[in-house]
Amino acid sequence: RWYYRMLGANIGENARISLDCDLAEYDLVSIGKNAAVDLCTLRGFGVDNGCMLLGQVKVGDNASAGTRSVVAPNTSVADGEHLGPGTSTYDETGLHPKHARVNRKILPDPSLASQLFLGLPLTFVAGTFGQIPPLMCTYGLLYFKSRENTENFFSNWNELMDWLCDPRRIPFFFAIRIARALLSPFFYMAGALLIKWIVIGRIKPGPLNPHCEHERFRLWLLAHLFPRKKVQAVTDLIGRHYDYVSVLYRLLGAKVGRRVFWPGNQPACN
Repeated sequence: RWYYRMLGANIGENARISLDCDLAEYDLVSIGKNAAVDLCTLRGFGVDNGCMLLGQVKVGDNASAGTRSVVAPNTSVADGEHLGPGTSTYDETGLHPKHARVNRKILPDPSLASQLFLGLPLTFVAGTFGQIPPLMCTYGLLYFKSRENTENFFSNWNELMDWLCDPRRIPFFFAIRIARALLSPFFYMAGALLIKWIVIGRIKPGPLNPHCEHERFRLWLLAHLFPRKKVQAVTDLIGRHYDYVSVLYRLLGAKVGRRVFWPGNQPACN
């Protein structure tokens, strides 16, 4: 909230905004108190009949904007209204109180203690899995250092820089970058999947009890382990092998049939 305020947006107290929200033209954006803004487009810029438009956009107090919804320039979501997923403020049927049930930002987060002492260590473990390939390359670099006819430690920074700038280190530098780009997404996903099946388990359909700390923590951890960018990083490397993408979603717990065509941008699965 403070970041958007410094950019010029008018953000009310206790407003909850998704980090993936497409929010721009900040001076024209107003979000009220206790509002919930999910993965949506909230911009004061638009194109209509070949003309570029700039206009105020507003989400009122205790209102919400759902996933993939659009708040167009010179329109607003009134106080207490809820814009449904995949709709826009031009669509009158898109505003209904029932849409509040499917807005992820309305769901309360787990307690701060659960996030600090359970959530952060688990996400750190998953992130550590993703760093295994570049760390192995770094280990190889240091291993060859121990094989050289020099001391194992550097007496000053100049010796360290001279050693790092030796042309014989260049293959290792390339290997670290390549491992991070091509292997780290798969290692991260393997660690996250392991945590998912051991700690989170299978998410079952049915009403969610917002007062249950365990349920809130499971959904919070699921959203932080499998953000869209992490899943997209794996599917980008898999490429057009749609069967392999289906296998990935089956490992995540989804029921996916055969011969499914997947889009280039992966859906939000949390």
